[in-house]
Amino acid sequence: MLSVAALATGIVACSSSEAAEGGAVTVQTDQGEVQVPSDPQRVVLLNYALAGYLYDMDVPVVAMTPEYTAAPGVFAPAWAEAARTQGTQWLPWDVDGFDTEAILAQEPDLIIAGGLGFPLRHATEAYGELSAIAPTVVVSGDLTQWQQQFEFLAVDVFDEPQVYRDAIAEYDARVVAVRDGISVPPGEVLS
Repeated sequence: MLSVAALATGIVACSSSEAAEGGAVTVQTDQGEVQVPSDPQRVVLLNYALAGYLYDMDVPVVAMTPEYTAAPGVFAPAWAEAARTQGTQWLPWDVDGFDTEAILAQEPDLIIAGGLGFPLRHATEAYGELSAIAPTVVVSGDLTQWQQQFEFLAVDVFDEPQVYRDAIAEYDARVVAVRDGISVPPGEVLS
């Protein structure tokens, strides 16, 4: 346990100096202000549901938790190629929480966690341990829609507002195309 704490202290010291050299961004979270490196190189993601946003922004995700606790990881088709290209590894987790030693072994310079459900609960409970490893941004549970989560990550954390705007434009265009492709049959509607 002491060696884990010593290693965490060393990694935090390295991460902090790298952030100071490369610049840092102050991000407001439910846990307070977090100094995020402006160009993180080793991001650990602790919520599978947020992965697509990070891959859309070309964030280097070195490791992430699978979609389900105590289950093998399977990359989603929408971002599988990006994950394989980046060499993203799987991190174990279970209903009791994250494996902080496995996270520490990844030597992250940034941890992204939170969102909804178990990932949020575990991130909130383990925030002290996680933030001792690397700056940790917990996506608020108040951000219940994917657009809100993506906007927070793209605008506030990674300074990629255009990626977010492009995703919204693509989504809106798809909604219109689907709506315009629906032919409502004639007749009465029963309620």
